[in-house]
Amino acid sequence: MDWFKKVLNENWEISAAGGMTGEAYVAAKGTERLFLKRNSSPFLAVLSAEGIVPKLVWTKRLDNGDVITAQEWQEGRKLSPFEMQQHDVTAILQKIHHSSELLHMLMRLGKKPISADQQLLAVSENLSLLQLPKKI
Repeated sequence: MDWFKKVLNENWEISAAGGMTGEAYVAAKGTERLFLKRNSSPFLAVLSAEGIVPKLVWTKRLDNGDVITAQEWQEGRKLSPFEMQQHDVTAILQKIHHSSELLHMLMRLGKKPISADQQLLAVSENLSLLQLPKKI
């Protein structure tokens, strides 16, 4: 965690934020808190600009090529399956899936939009390639 010294002064206390990658941290100084992430998704800036994730405060590229991002800290918790079905959550997912900014970013990365019909056809074709053993 030597990279903290390169992006924050010594007055900050750093602790692990959990998560699957082990690359997420909370930085605290007095009442100020930041969510720090090493090598986060390139979509973070777009998601932040669209108000889908907490505001991106700054980014810094380290000498080794890693990129550190800092976002405003927001208290949170894991949503229950019931909560995941609520309108405000589905509205956020709708916003993500219909974001023209995210679409343009994906297209700049060489990706193409795929319709549900195209995806279903691809799955059907892949299933037909599978040959299940015949029962005797």
